[in-house]
Amino acid sequence: LEEVVVTATKRETSLQDTALSISAISGANLGRLGITSYDEILSSVPGITVVQNGPGESGVSFRGVATSPAGGGVTTSYYIDEFPLSLSGFSGNIDVKLVDMEQIEVLKGPQGTLYGQSAMGGVIRYITNKPTTEAVEGGVDITYENVASGGDGYQAQGYVNIPLSDSLAVRAVFYDYDRPGFLDNLSTGSKDVNTEEVRGGRLALRWDISDRSAFNLLYYNQAA
Repeated sequence: LEEVVVTATKRETSLQDTALSISAISGANLGRLGITSYDEILSSVPGITVVQNGPGESGVSFRGVATSPAGGGVTTSYYIDEFPLSLSGFSGNIDVKLVDMEQIEVLKGPQGTLYGQSAMGGVIRYITNKPTTEAVEGGVDITYENVASGGDGYQAQGYVNIPLSDSLAVRAVFYDYDRPGFLDNLSTGSKDVNTEEVRGGRLALRWDISDRSAFNLLYYNQAA
């Protein structure tokens, strides 16, 4: 069987030998299943409750640890690579779109030692594919959909990796989602209230300083 390697302890270790409660989903499996949002996979992870409040507003609680019945935004910490993601006064999830990901790691808490504040319940880590100096590579994926009693929508996403030298490379990711809704609010008369429109991307730079050290720079932007 293929060995699953995780970085939950800030170093590469085998999942089987790591003394933590971890669920890891590889980027290859995400691509095969067409999964682009975290709530599509967390419902299958034991011990996690996802409360659906609409696109980008769902709550997550680990093992029932939450400060409110709607989900534990303040007891769940989110990371993209080694960078913490947080929004002041926001109790929903940080809905990073799962495009060109290496792996998703879900760590059940408490995780206070390594991940600090808001990790009492657990941690969700989005690990991106890093720039590589091996070759120029890229890909584009476009999907069209039509929803009964909803409308038309699409998903467009892609990435490109460009080596700049033997030790320097850059990687860019983009995505644009327009997902039609199908739920109507009868009390207000609003149609298709679960429509989702998201556009964003990432730009990463990697410099291999030596065999034992590297410098990584990441810019991430997403708007809904």
